[in-house]
Amino acid sequence: MSPWQLVPVPPRLRELLPSKPEWASRFTLLASSGGVAFGPVLGGLLADLPGGRSTVFMLQAVLLVLVMIPLSTLQARPAIAMAERGQRGKALAPRRLGIPSTARSQFWLAAMVGFLSFAIFGFVLSLAPGYFAQAFDLEGLWIIGLIAGPPLGVSALSQVVVRGGAKLLPAGLGLMAVSTVLLAVAAEHKLLFLALLALVILGLGQGMSFRTAFGRAVDAVSDRQHAQTVSTIYLVTYLGGPQYR
Repeated sequence: MSPWQLVPVPPRLRELLPSKPEWASRFTLLASSGGVAFGPVLGGLLADLPGGRSTVFMLQAVLLVLVMIPLSTLQARPAIAMAERGQRGKALAPRRLGIPSTARSQFWLAAMVGFLSFAIFGFVLSLAPGYFAQAFDLEGLWIIGLIAGPPLGVSALSQVVVRGGAKLLPAGLGLMAVSTVLLAVAAEHKLLFLALLALVILGLGQGMSFRTAFGRAVDAVSDRQHAQTVSTIYLVTYLGGPQYR
């Protein structure tokens, strides 16, 4: 499954943690960011295997088949509200995205923070590896992938580890701003250690700010509006990183 797919916080996970809805959001973000963080490193390792690109796609096909085995054993979650007779076919139609009127400010805050952070992550994942490879004379593909991974890995870890209140949002945005400046300085002066430090700070700042804004938006809507709201947040968020696709 693509880590950039529109995936709201799973209702089943929220049901398993009824007293801790914030942790349900944290684990969802952890799975998404953690998968993307591991992707560049895994891609670099697979790229060094014999057979070129065909080997990578063959391994991917095998892994997808293996994943289907446990998925086929899962039972579908019962619908929150069953559709009336004659209307059940329409229940499978795509739902309209929307913003609850009671949570518009929280929604736009989370969406804009997500848009900004994914725009920066788009640079880290698509442009930075090649740019840093030239700036720091790197040749190993797995090393280049390792450079792209830390921001998302630290971001995923911060979703669970870092705790705090409303102050985390401005603090996280400030760390993101500082990290972008440090990246430019590191590349200009060919300071690999400074570049890695900046990438770690970037991931920490993104994780702090996005989780805080995301949690506010989730807490401001009812369970019925939860999936609709989160999907709309991610729709705006992913527009910030079109280079992922």
